[in-house]
Amino acid sequence: MGLRARSVNNQSPGRAEQASATYQTQLNQLTGGSKARRALNSDDTVIYELLRRRGNEEAHHKGILETLDLLYRGLSTKEADELTGHLNQYHGMGNDILNLVNVPKDIHTGPDGIHPWAIEKGYQYHSNHKPRGFVQDLIEASEMPLEYRKHVGERYLTEAVPAMEQKINDLLQDHPSMNEKLDMKSVNDAIAAENKDKRMAGDVLSQYMNDPELATGNVSGDKPIIINADENASVYLHTNGKNGNGNAEMQEKFNQNSNQKYISMKR
Repeated sequence: MGLRARSVNNQSPGRAEQASATYQTQLNQLTGGSKARRALNSDDTVIYELLRRRGNEEAHHKGILETLDLLYRGLSTKEADELTGHLNQYHGMGNDILNLVNVPKDIHTGPDGIHPWAIEKGYQYHSNHKPRGFVQDLIEASEMPLEYRKHVGERYLTEAVPAMEQKINDLLQDHPSMNEKLDMKSVNDAIAAENKDKRMAGDVLSQYMNDPELATGNVSGDKPIIINADENASVYLHTNGKNGNGNAEMQEKFNQNSNQKYISMKR
């Protein structure tokens, strides 16, 4: 088993080794399970459209695979499972979608991208670079008891990972991809399908209850995501000036929401 496959197996047992493919699979599962079902739910469609891969984007591990895998050196299968279970409380691990985000290729692996920056800052292990910072801590922890490894892993996930996420947001701030038009056709189609179903439900209930004031909105209830756009409107993805990348912010909201689904079935 190669290093990457072993890292994926340690940190996200059962997930496929190829990050982009497993990201897509999980995104499908968490937004309706199929294109046909997603087409009937505007919330799922919005999330899918914002988080799906575009152009030359690549799936980036927010908690870097080979770096975190230093903590697994010499552990038994039982100990490795315990470490993964503990660290999952603080952040997604391995090839879980909660640990993946799509970013443009140049921001991912380009000379000024996140990985070269992470190596320089001591957030990413690289065999050709002298260990420093968190990488040095992780290497030292790899020879320590399990409880100490848990402690160092927590610090990496709660300190190093947020710093890297902020760097990605900074890199995206002025990236050309942030000005690309977001295709709203599938979202508008899903909204239209929902409205058709709501009108039908309202008509039927009005007939049975003889209540002319019965409103479609009262039948359907409030929705957590609402997008109103005219037929020819242009909708763009922009930074919000606070957290940097609008896409990354949506990824974070998606992570928080999908984590509830993840607990029962487990951007």
